[in-house]
Parts: sequence; C-alpha cells; structure tokens
Amino acid sequence: MSVYRTVRNAWDVLWKNLGATTPGEKLTFLLFFFTTFNAAFLQPHVTLIPGIRAKLFTGVLCLASMIAALVFVRGGLKRLVSLEGVISAILLALAAVSCAMSPTPEESLSRGFTVMASSLGGFWCARLLLNTPERRFSFAWYVFFLLAGVLVTCMITFFLRGNVWQLLDHNQHPLICRIVLMSFALLVMVFRKRRWLRISGVVLIALSFAVYSLSSIRSAMFMPLVIGGALLIVGAVRFRNVFAIIVPSLIIIGAVYYYTSLQEAKLPGDYYRLESYAFSWDTAMKKPLLGIGLMAPRDEYLEAYEMCFNDMSKEKFVNTAKYLNSSENVFLTFMVGLGIPFTALYMLSVITLYVLLVHRRRHANRRMVLPFPALLFPLTAGLLHFMVTDGLLQPQVSWFFHILLGMIPVRNEMSGVGSDSPSLASSTS
Repeated sequence: MSVYRTVRNAWDVLWKNLGATTPGEKLTFLLFFFTTFNAAFLQPHVTLIPGIRAKLFTGVLCLASMIAALVFVRGGLKRLVSLEGVISAILLALAAVSCAMSPTPEESLSRGFTVMASSLGGFWCARLLLNTPERRFSFAWYVFFLLAGVLVTCMITFFLRGNVWQLLDHNQHPLICRIVLMSFALLVMVFRKRRWLRISGVVLIALSFAVYSLSSIRSAMFMPLVIGGALLIVGAVRFRNVFAIIVPSLIIIGAVYYYTSLQEAKLPGDYYRLESYAFSWDTAMKKPLLGIGLMAPRDEYLEAYEMCFNDMSKEKFVNTAKYLNSSENVFLTFMVGLGIPFTALYMLSVITLYVLLVHRRRHANRRMVLPFPALLFPLTAGLLHFMVTDGLLQPQVSWFFHILLGMIPVRNEMSGVGSDSPSLASSTS
C-alpha cells in the first residue's frame, strides 16, 4: 500500500508541475506523453495503409500532438507568427510540393508526411509544452523511465532472439539512435544533487553502453570514453566513479563487441557511403530545386552515373544503391529527395540552434534542470549518427531529436531551479 501511495503521490506532483489547468491542456499533455511512449517502444504498432513502409501511425500521433498544442495551449497559434513559424511553413511547403511531384507520389508523400509531422511536431510540442523548468524536469523523469524500459527490453530481446532490436524496431540503427537521444534524461539525473538520482543515471548509462555493444555498431566502442571523459571535464562525476563504472563497462563492451563482430560479415558500407557523396551531388544537380522525391527510385540516375572512386565496382554500387534506395546520410538523402533549398534551409536552422546552444554555455551551471551537456551530447551524437544513416526518415527518431532542438532556449531561458525542485524531490526521495 505504501508503494502505491508513493507512486500516486509522485504522479500527482509530476502532473501538478505540468501546470495544465484546462481540460484541453490536460488532453494535450496526455496525447504528447502517449506519442512519446509510442516513439520509444513503437507500440501500439498499427498499419494504416497496407504496403506503405512508412510508420504512418506514429506520424499521425506526432501531428495530432502538435495540433493539440497549437490549439489548446495559450498563445500557441500566435507563436506561429514568428521566424520559426515562417521557416516551418516554408519547409512544409517545399516538402509537400517535392513529394507530390515524385514519380512515386504515394511512397514519397507517406515518407514526407512522417518526416514533417515528427520533426515539426516534436519541435513545436517542445516549444509550447516544455517551456518551464518544472515541465522539462517532469518530461525528463518520464523519458528516464521509458528509457529504462527500453534498455531492459533490449537485454531481454538479446537473450530471447540473439539481438537487441527485434522487439523494438526493424533494425538496430534507429533503436540505438533513439536510445542516444533519450539519454538526455540520464544526464539530467546525473547532474542532480541527490545521490540516488546520480547513481541511477550512471547505472542506466552503463546499461546503455552494453546495449550499444550488443547491437554490433562499431562506434559503440568509443561511447564510454567520450561520455565519461565529458562528464569528468564538466565536473558531473568524480574520477573514481568513472573508473569504477566506465572502465569495467569498457572491458565488457570490448569483449562482447569483439565476439559479435566475429559472427558477422560486414558489407563495404564505408566505400558505398564515400561514393554516395559524389552520386548524391550528381543526382541533386539534375533536379536541384525540388529533388526527385523522398525514397523515389534512382535507377535512371544510376545508369547514367560515372563512378568517381575505384574502391568498389559500379555493379556492386548500383546493386547496393537499389537495395538501400538512400544515401546512408540523411542530409544527402534530403538533398536528393527534397532538393537543395529544403536541405540548405533545414541545415541552416539546425546549425543556428546548435550554435545558440553552445553560446548559452556561458550562462549555464550544473544545477540547472537542463544542464548544458544534457542537450549538447545527445544532439551531437545524433547529428554524427545522421551522417552515416537516414535516421530522420524514422519518425520515432525524428520526434526525440526535434524535441531536444525545441528545448534549446532562444532567450535567456537557461536559468532553472538551482537544485532539485522541492516538491519533486520530496515525492521521489
């Protein structure tokens, strides 16, 4: 009974910290949290249109959350009359026209819908719903428990199926990127004053390292060193804690990674990605304004393409390109599929927000609800991951990435509570 009372009190306090006063705002937060749950676990998994591979159900949830936030949150629609609103409208218009003019409009429009719904939905939900320290901390708590569930499911899946992703996604790349982006919640806990919050954050970071290694993604080997070193530099943890947690994790990760690497034959992905830069530019130059449409066939462009590098044969490159139907780099995929204006405007927007985040570093301190590293590290890791994958084509990844972008303060909003919120701390101690 005491456990139930504690959970109930914590839920009441977290709900109180959201500050939702009207039925419309409460419904919006419920929809927002359900969409986040769906993006984390891809459950419930609903096929809206048979034969369409895009995750339309998740996209619909993202769109519904954004519409609810704009309609029910006070001043929501007025926020659209801003530079961010204008940029969002331009990106949406460019994507819609490009996909509609694609030789395969059904596939392109479905992909375009999920991309724009998850990106604009995540960004504007963060701007409108996560605009106070209390709301951001409540959301971090929610994602913390979701990520704990995802990591435990990954480990169970590995023992049952021999991989970490089969119960949660169609392959390991969107799952791992999703975990990396959700790890902002772990860093929020690591920076709190209460010792048990910091310990639980470090424990889940170590568990996420194990999942990275079991996924057989090569970059997982460097994650403990980078994160551990970064936490040391900013003073979030002591050296003895890093030594006690990160070093054993490195040994385990190294052993597991070496074992799993021996079991798999790697495709020459690096050579394909290198050639994709030249091929993507060549294709984009033929339709620079609107592109060929997201996920549109590239057969005619492959036939006329002349190889720039000699690391792989044209036959192998053509076969790989037809199989993947992407550039294995989301920005190149956007350039080919949606055109240079869309890609340039989107990249400029992301870079501007990223630079703004770095600039706000001087106003940051480690006791803030969203400490500087909690946004910087997941966003940086996500951007690096998008250089070798098409992660933003997956709404479950795009949703979390753009929520993080939406939580970057545009004014002098870096200030938050100096320590744990008293009400939250008392309910979770």
